[in-house]
Amino acid sequence: MENMKYVTTNQAIQKKNMRVGLPSFGVMFILWTLIIIFGVTYDLHPFWGVLGVVASILLIIPLYSFLFAKWAIWAFEHVNDFHEFIRKGSTGVGKYILPTKYCVCSKNDKEKWHNIVKFRIEHPIFELFDDYTIPKELTITESRGANFFFFLLFSFFSLYPLPKHNTTKDVIIAIPLFMIALYFLYKLYNPNVKLVISEKGIWNKKNGFQNWDNIQEAYVDIRVGQGYNGATLHVLVIHYKNLLGLKKWEYILSEKAAKIDIALKIYQQRREKDGEIYK
Repeated sequence: MENMKYVTTNQAIQKKNMRVGLPSFGVMFILWTLIIIFGVTYDLHPFWGVLGVVASILLIIPLYSFLFAKWAIWAFEHVNDFHEFIRKGSTGVGKYILPTKYCVCSKNDKEKWHNIVKFRIEHPIFELFDDYTIPKELTITESRGANFFFFLLFSFFSLYPLPKHNTTKDVIIAIPLFMIALYFLYKLYNPNVKLVISEKGIWNKKNGFQNWDNIQEAYVDIRVGQGYNGATLHVLVIHYKNLLGLKKWEYILSEKAAKIDIALKIYQQRREKDGEIYK
């Protein structure tokens, strides 16, 4: 496994959506579409429709289990940090990330699954490929999309009444609304910096700049179902060393989560190789 290109835990979990979730959802969508078409075409009793839905679910469960086993084998072979993968991957359906007697897979796959887990217990950490496309510094700003939305919103409410009424009252109301729109236009091109991650350390507005010697741990946490309408959140978590008296700091990442996750690991990996770069 020396020449293998390893991936982070978050990359492996994201790959699960493509290898397991998407195919399973696609098959279920096709089956339910066929059930609806047959039901409408042949004017079938609703009972047969319900029976078809139940049968499709019973079919999807072993398919999902089979695809999940294939993904888990791949993930254990390719993930760089075994312990982190166990911790983050063992949530929701992923709690069966270790092989069990209930998994639907071939005998060879089950044996391979057991063997790779035993191997990774003995060899938990593998070095990531040093991606030199990762810049020496990553800057995270507030959402440009949100600023653009509010610019359009306040622009609309400030200008919409004028062609119809154009009274002094309308102008008085429109001016402050238009000023607010201009503010969001300014923020669109000059967004506030929320976070800076570099080879030297991490900066945020609350705790200022702290070099890597003052940081105990920094990682991107995946929180399934904790976002709006059950969405998955990607949260940057920073634990500072106790001597600093700083509390754990968390920041919800709306973008660049995968890149930040890789950058954190690459920066720390480089630090272990050459501590001088961080002084």
